[in-house]
Amino acid sequence: MMAKKKAIIHIGGHKTGTSAIQAFCVLNADSLRQMDIIYPLELVSHIDRIGGQAHHGLVNLFMDATTFWKHINLRPKGITDADIVSYLKSLPRDKNILFSSENLMWFDLESIKAFKEMLSGFDVHVVLYVRRQDDALQALYQTVVVSIGETQKFNDYTSSVVKEVVKYDKIAENWQSIVDVGKVMVRVYEPDQLYCRDTVSDFFQLLAEILQIQVDISSWKHASGTINRGLPAHITGLIRYHNTLVTRKVVVPAIRLMAKWLYKNSRGSYEILSPSERRRLLESFAISNENLARKFLGREDGVLFYDLAIKQTEAEWNQKYNGNGSLLMLLVRDIISKFRVTKPT
Repeated sequence: MMAKKKAIIHIGGHKTGTSAIQAFCVLNADSLRQMDIIYPLELVSHIDRIGGQAHHGLVNLFMDATTFWKHINLRPKGITDADIVSYLKSLPRDKNILFSSENLMWFDLESIKAFKEMLSGFDVHVVLYVRRQDDALQALYQTVVVSIGETQKFNDYTSSVVKEVVKYDKIAENWQSIVDVGKVMVRVYEPDQLYCRDTVSDFFQLLAEILQIQVDISSWKHASGTINRGLPAHITGLIRYHNTLVTRKVVVPAIRLMAKWLYKNSRGSYEILSPSERRRLLESFAISNENLARKFLGREDGVLFYDLAIKQTEAEWNQKYNGNGSLLMLLVRDIISKFRVTKPT
């Protein structure tokens, strides 16, 4: 009897290089097909938009009825839920299938079960990347402020609902309870824990392990430019404030354009939280992280993240954000520094 083909579901997490992986899969969909791996372009939310080259519409299909997702339409343009269902049922069972959407982390047990049932005939595997919660939540918050127009402050936005998406052990356990033990693969989003210190390389190395094949992506196409560039905390704060004003459609794009010029080499040193707030946040997830490390990575010591350093001191953070002028003043100082001409010695 021929072994089942695999359906590999990359569920995130948020801010772990998912956009880079998805962009790479779209660019190299033909190469993947040559390896009997289908990355369904028909279900991609926005084929030409970084961050939208994923299968986000699956969340609408399975979670619209009872959650906030009913207010957010991430389906491909012109595609209905019935179309998505029909597509999933028609997938060839003689090919491996690869899905990717960080929003799949939001699936409850019923949604996971329903999705798996749609994939009957496949051997289902799940891939989850995890990032330090203090960095992940700050990065996620910055994205929703800058790109989606969020107006809430950090602590209001990262309420108990949002924090559920970084309780990684619960997420992994929910998926494993439906797809079986050993079928949920957890990877840690730290350079020293990634193959070649790169998320895309690590993901395809893991894909090769799951499929038991050789994969060489060295000659494949790569997305150009920086994906999801990080910004200083005061820029996020300025944009959040202006998101509340009627002038936001003019002012916010101007701030984003200026920030792109000022911080073109920025990869995000997230300073929305002070060092003490970071530590408290990490401590609140300590048990969850230990549980994940033991159950899914086989680490008896319970250590999930090797790097828990916080480079900035409390005094440095306070000097910058508590008493050093307004957020606008910080931006003005950055502009002055950009224009300052260093005299030759």
